[in-house]
Amino acid sequence: MDRDVRDGKVKLVSEPLAFLGPDSVEAARAALAAAEQNRYWPYSSLLFENQGAESSGYVTDTFLRGLAQDTPGLDVDEWSSDLSGSDFNSELEAAQSKAQTDRVNATPTLVISRPDGQKTLVGPEDYAQVADAINQVDGS
Repeated sequence: MDRDVRDGKVKLVSEPLAFLGPDSVEAARAALAAAEQNRYWPYSSLLFENQGAESSGYVTDTFLRGLAQDTPGLDVDEWSSDLSGSDFNSELEAAQSKAQTDRVNATPTLVISRPDGQKTLVGPEDYAQVADAINQVDGS
């Protein structure tokens, strides 16, 4: 997939969906705050690698700040200011609306689309599945 993205065949977009309780809302807000510094992907990766049980309350200020401190290139003070100064509601609502339109209700879900077709993968297990879906939609 890296080759497909670099060659411009595929554009990878991540939407912050917050449908797993209050933890997911705060986690999504923190990721969007990291995005203000173009650090969404590294922050989100750490978030997924360190996530706790659903609706367990693991998303605390200390947890989120620790991830921010571990995110390469992220100015933690600026991230903290963005997190407290922005509500990110419009971004979260737009992502929720798009997810409903695309019938996304689980993570991870990949929606591979082109003007003439779309393929949805829920919980793809390996790159072969993703590559096959790209080729199906691409017509290759």
